[in-house]
Amino acid sequence: MTGVLVLAALPEEVGPTRARLRRRARLRGTPNIQGWTGTLAQVPVTLALTGAGAANARTAMTRLLSDRPTPALVVVIGLGGGLDPRLRAADLVIGAHVMNGDGASRRVAHAQWLARAERATGGVPGTIATVDQLVGTAAEKRVLVRRLCTQLDAEGLPWGAVDLETWWCVEQAAEQGIPWVALRAISDAAQDDLPAPLSTCRDAQGGIDRRRVVLGAVRQPGSVPGLVRLAWRTRRCAQVLADALERLIASRPSLLPLGRVGRLP
Repeated sequence: MTGVLVLAALPEEVGPTRARLRRRARLRGTPNIQGWTGTLAQVPVTLALTGAGAANARTAMTRLLSDRPTPALVVVIGLGGGLDPRLRAADLVIGAHVMNGDGASRRVAHAQWLARAERATGGVPGTIATVDQLVGTAAEKRVLVRRLCTQLDAEGLPWGAVDLETWWCVEQAAEQGIPWVALRAISDAAQDDLPAPLSTCRDAQGGIDRRRVVLGAVRQPGSVPGLVRLAWRTRRCAQVLADALERLIASRPSLLPLGRVGRLP
């Protein structure tokens, strides 16, 4: 096993990371997946875009693991909605636990990789919940936390972020015994609502239909300032993710596997 496979859903999440890749080249040999290869902190890195939502994440992860050499580490990066009211925009959450949104199962990060990520990035360990549809309002985030706490008896878990892809990437990595780290930068805090067009313009995968967002902004001009603020936070979060990823990789340049991850009962 060699190198690092870095996964994100959208190009807006990886701009600064892509710019930092040395000897960057287009990803080849994996059809229909946009990505790049190069080195970061002198470590071979494959940076790939899965697309938004569960179906896209599952398909991309399957292809990447079957078509390319097995990586020594999988890192899932991207934006997430905050679930803990203490988290603010651009705070970094490290997935101590990753669970699917129906509460059926969860994965726990390997303790050594989690500790290394916390030391290297300064992020906050927390639970990342992956859901099927965008959770766009403060009320929806509170309902999600209450439901998962009830289903999983998970009152003691530190809540971190909600997203659409992490579980599907982490699950496949764990099934193949590949260590993983999940990093989510908070785009909208627990008490924040996303701008109205984002909450109503969802596509079949649960992500954002950008064409409908533009049309929604035209129809609801009062939403434009919120969309502009979100765009600014997205750029800030992408920078936070690039910094964290580079520090994580630089902290262990040999990237020898530290162990396997497990499923919590």
